[in-house]
Amino acid sequence: MMDLVFANKEPKVWVERVAIFESKEHGSPIREVELAKGLNLIWAKENAGDEPSLGHGVGKTSFCRLIRYCLGEDSFATKEFKERVLFELPEAYVAAVVWIKGIQWTVARALDARKKKFVVQEGNFVTVFSDKNQLDWKTYQQAIEQAVVPDQLILPVSGNEVSWGHVLSWCSRDQEAYLGDYYTWRDTRSESDAPGFTHPSKDPINMVRLCLSGESSNEQKLSRKVKQLGSEIANLEKEIASLERAPKLAWERLAKLLRNRIGVDQDVPVSTDQPQLFPTDLLGKARGELGNYQDEIEKLTGQQDGVREQQTEEAAERKLAEKDLRKFESLLKLERKSFYKESQKREERSKLKKQILNPSDELCELGNVRLSECKHIQEFQVLIGSSLDEKRRENESNELYQKRLTAIRNYKSRVKSVEETIKFHSRKEGLLESDYKKLQLKIQSVTALHAQLNQSIDDLSEYDDILSGRSDFKELNDLKSKLQKKTQEQHRESQSLDSASLSHAATSKKLTELYKQIVHEVFPDYTGECILGASVPFRIRGRGGEALHISEVLLGDICTLLYGANKGVTHPGMLIHDSPREADMGDNLYQKYEQLLVQLHQLGVSQDAFPFQYIVTTTTGPSSELIEQGVVKLILHSGNKDGFLFKQSFSGGELL
Repeated sequence: MMDLVFANKEPKVWVERVAIFESKEHGSPIREVELAKGLNLIWAKENAGDEPSLGHGVGKTSFCRLIRYCLGEDSFATKEFKERVLFELPEAYVAAVVWIKGIQWTVARALDARKKKFVVQEGNFVTVFSDKNQLDWKTYQQAIEQAVVPDQLILPVSGNEVSWGHVLSWCSRDQEAYLGDYYTWRDTRSESDAPGFTHPSKDPINMVRLCLSGESSNEQKLSRKVKQLGSEIANLEKEIASLERAPKLAWERLAKLLRNRIGVDQDVPVSTDQPQLFPTDLLGKARGELGNYQDEIEKLTGQQDGVREQQTEEAAERKLAEKDLRKFESLLKLERKSFYKESQKREERSKLKKQILNPSDELCELGNVRLSECKHIQEFQVLIGSSLDEKRRENESNELYQKRLTAIRNYKSRVKSVEETIKFHSRKEGLLESDYKKLQLKIQSVTALHAQLNQSIDDLSEYDDILSGRSDFKELNDLKSKLQKKTQEQHRESQSLDSASLSHAATSKKLTELYKQIVHEVFPDYTGECILGASVPFRIRGRGGEALHISEVLLGDICTLLYGANKGVTHPGMLIHDSPREADMGDNLYQKYEQLLVQLHQLGVSQDAFPFQYIVTTTTGPSSELIEQGVVKLILHSGNKDGFLFKQSFSGGELL
């Protein structure tokens, strides 16, 4: 009798009921199956006189696939068989009552996956389609994910995350996989569309190891952390080694450049600790050259200030000339205006005098005589010809006229002269501006040389101080401090990793102890062993052929099912075995396997605790003990249509 004590009362995930409906409008299901925690047998019964193979094709594999479908797998059958089912039952639904960490969920999925899914908490098959408090399918899947895989598990080789879909594949092998290899859970022939692995040869091994290691599942994170820290430490050590060489290399390079820059021999020492009136070391000479640059900058700046001062003076002279120009232009304008008025008066008097002295033959309007014979005209002619006042006025008019002409010529000359003066000062200002810019370029050039030399002196001084021990190399010290912290962190993480590895080894030891008990019930003379992470994790030590190999996988699954009840283990506490190779096992071995199932069920009854749900389909008639225990939940047969899962046989039979 196995010595096991169940810590938990129920699995994390288990299925209480499964029902198939012709449509969501049909209240009565085609088939309803009540399951339980613990052992559940689905028996494909052979009819009297039938060939043994006739136990197949009645729906036991479809039953397993429908459970997987209700738990989240994308497909419930191959494409060919699905088409046959949907041809006969186009509106059919499968529904299930699923318990997730003590909370009841009722779900329904159409066999045509494109149609709406129904999800409610609590509920039942009567209300699942009409309940107004519908949840989405994603919420339901997240609830299972959180219950089974609460912590993030990252596969170390591929970097992919372990999902509920991966765990479901592990706990519900395809019948087509034939228990041939522990890590082969899905077969392409089943067309299950279950999530696969990037590295099929390594990812399943690592997944099982991580899922069963319980609290040591953190080992992968620690391993990656230690590896990452090792890489960072190696990089820091390289940087430190490079920086330790850097001051000497930089010192030599900068000293050579500085010697060439100031033109001294290569054997001139870089520095000296002795005070010197006339420096003989490289840095001293360079600082002297730096002073020369500074003197040159000051000299050029002084010249530039002088040029700017001359520019200011020339600008002032130009502005005075421009003021004079505006004055003379105004006077010239006034003289021209006066000259114009005087010219008009002279012209009018000359015209009048001419008319008097040379009258025309026209008749005078007053005397009706010719103008030349007019007495008054003749008197004016005598007066004009003999009047001293008239001659004086004419002379004054001529003098004023000449005076105006002379003034105009003078002002024109002054304007032209002032304009020349302005042009002269403007040209001089332009030349001075050119000189100023040339000096500015020289100043910039000397300033750049000064800055470069000053930087070279500072850089060389810094490295000279570091090499002579007068100052610390801050960058190097910071890296050494960082290296020390990283090394201490790596040590702490390595210790944690060692602890995790010990826990991993402890997990293998616990699994081995459990596996030994299970193996002993079936193979009393053999012993079992578990090595997590090995390509064959469960081994039975003893002589045997194919039956022994099948038993290793079959009993290994049962071992992980029972171990999954432990805290921190990533396992739903649920296992589905679809026809576990009875023919290959032989009658005697299969009977011992049945006895193991009886013991498991009796252990749960005695402890009033079933932390697992084990669903097994079989074509072999169960023992009387199993029947008495009430673990046979469904009997299928081909005797009539009611014996088929869907209560009808689809053309070509069920595709298994």
